[in-house]
Amino acid sequence: ADPPAVEHPGPSPVSGSHGFTVTNTGNASGTATLSCTTTTGLTCSVHPSSRTLAVAQSAEVDVDYTVTSGTYVGFVYLTSSSGGAAQFKVVAT
Repeated sequence: ADPPAVEHPGPSPVSGSHGFTVTNTGNASGTATLSCTTTTGLTCSVHPSSRTLAVAQSAEVDVDYTVTSGTYVGFVYLTSSSGGAAQFKVVAT
């Protein structure tokens, strides 16, 4: 499945932020390494870029974005990666 996305219409430059919830759905504690990507015409950064979570623990993270070209509709994606028995689910809030 595709990562969660946020649709943002508007003329450039427009900046904003969107929240995501990261949940550890695995059977061990672990650190989620978070990264964002966008479609053409947007830039993004994620804060914080990693979160250590116990089993079933959730945390909020923010993705800041800027529309960089014209009137635009695009998407901001947040993904997580981890190792071991920890698994992370990312949901747009």
